This record gives sequence, structure tokens and C-alpha cells, in this order.
Amino acid sequence: MDLPISCRAALEELISSSSCSTADLRDAAARMTVSYKEDSGHGSRLVTNRTSVLAYAAARMPATFGAVHTALTHTLETLESDCPEHLTTILDLGAGTGAATLAVTECLHDGISITAVEREPEMRAVGQHLTTGCNVKWVQADALEYVRTMAKDGKTFDVVISSYMTNEMSEETRTMLFSLLWKITRGVLLLVEPGTKVGSAILRSARQQFLAEGAAVCAPCPDVSDCPIGEDDWCHFTCRVARSKLHKTLKGGDVPYEDEKFSYLALTRLPHKNTAHRILRHPQKDPGRITLTLCSDIGCNVRVVTKRDKAAFTAARKADAGDSIEL
Repeated sequence: MDLPISCRAALEELISSSSCSTADLRDAAARMTVSYKEDSGHGSRLVTNRTSVLAYAAARMPATFGAVHTALTHTLETLESDCPEHLTTILDLGAGTGAATLAVTECLHDGISITAVEREPEMRAVGQHLTTGCNVKWVQADALEYVRTMAKDGKTFDVVISSYMTNEMSEETRTMLFSLLWKITRGVLLLVEPGTKVGSAILRSARQQFLAEGAAVCAPCPDVSDCPIGEDDWCHFTCRVARSKLHKTLKGGDVPYEDEKFSYLALTRLPHKNTAHRILRHPQKDPGRITLTLCSDIGCNVRVVTKRDKAAFTAARKADAGDSIEL
């Protein structure tokens, strides 16, 4: 998976027309990584100047795009067949440089209109340039204050997306934000966070909060009330994203791709059908047999599929981690 060609070209244009050297971008990317690890959860302004924003776009945007694209694809698969065509108004909250905006543009139909909310002026400026061609209105605002205003005014959106944002908030702020997000969601609310124990724990807590408020979970979970994953494990998935030459330089690697681990939670008010089984880990494919780690309505379990069950074996052979599967 890769960023759209138009976005890659626009990013290369911005970098080449800037005064940033490769060394500047590499140093900015390294500082950004340290800042996120040390300051995450305190609401700090982590990416503020043009150099750090360009480094972020080159080093992190492809992975964010891939994670949101994958999570949204799995979410849309659970909806009744005619639902996606009625999803027209989109809110991308904490839009950064536009990764989720680009993902939703690729996943949904041409008639959508997107509102992208981003607090940092430099992020918003770069995002506007990278999403040229999308039907998007950029708004500079704090995420919580914007959502509070929308809820107060009775404004709703068909799809609300928050990606890689709430892990930077305090627990109290997150709880408040989640309640407001559900109030302004008319169709689907999608939350995407890093595929870490912390990111997964945030979404696990959010899941309980939303269920208590009457929301329906449509992905990735099967139709279960309590999360069956143990305390020592965490729910996460992986998407493979292509790495450009600059991306490899900034991340200090030679492999032409990277695997982004992410966690997500999708809630809906629309008609939907939960999957019977969600594949949690990469299938182990051996001659004549495939071993699947599944989340299902009977909890987390391991199932071995053999050639004797031709339909199940064919489905398992084509499936990957994160996919839903009928067995």
C-alpha cells in the first residue's frame, strides 16, 4: 500500500522547494520520535515548524494512511450493502497532514465532502497542499473545542475519524472527547491508534464506554459484549506500506517496506453485520493445513483448517491478519 501518486508528488515538490536538507529532515524525524515517546499524553505541541512537519509527512504519513485505509475498509465491509453510498459528510479530527482524508477519499465514493480539523498551522498548511484535489475544507481548531461546539450546535457527520490522536490526551480528556464524538456521529465513528499495549488499552476502555452509551461495535470485533483478549495480550493488526528513498533515509533502513502495527475500533448507528471470525495474527500456512488465531463469539481461539474442508481451506489460504473470515 502506498500514498496516492498526487500526494507523493506534492510532498516531493514541497520538500524540494524548501530550504530543508536531508540531514535537517533526518534530525527532525529523530527528535519527533523522541518527543512522541517522552511527551505523549501531555497535550504537548510536538510538530510545529515546517521542517518537522515535512519530516512527519515523509516518515509517518504513509503508515497512518495505510492504517486508516485498512481499518476503514474492514469497517465498510460490515455495513449493509447500500449504506456506504449514503455516507457523504466526513469529519477528519486531528487531521495532521491529511493521511485519513486521503484514505477516506480512496475508500468512499466521489460525492463525499470532508472537514479536516487540525490545531497546528504548519500541519494544516502542508495538509492543504497534499490533499489538493480532495473535496476538503480545512479548519484550524483544537479537536476537543471543535467537537464540543459541533455537539452544542447539533451538528452531525456521516463518518467521524480520529486517528493517532487520543493517545496524546489525558484519560479525563479522552473520556470527554469520546462522549462528544458519539453525539456528533450520524453513521460511523472510527478510532485508530498505535498497535501497542497502550493504544489497544485506550480503545478497549473506549469500547466499554461506547457500549454503555448504547453504541454498536461493528469492527474489528465479532458480536461479543466483553473483549476476550487477555490482559497480557493486546488487539492490533498490521498493514504493509511502501517506503520511498527518502523514507528509508529518514527511518535509517534499507527494506523497501515497513509493517505498521495499529489498533482500531469502529462504532455505528447503521444496519450492519458483525463478522463471525476476525483473524488476529498472520495465518501459519503449512502444506495441507493452515493455522488461524481467531477472535470469535466464543472468544479467542486457534483453529486448524485442512484441505478436507475445501471451502474453509480456500478462504483461509486467501486471508491475512485483520481479515474477517467465514468458516
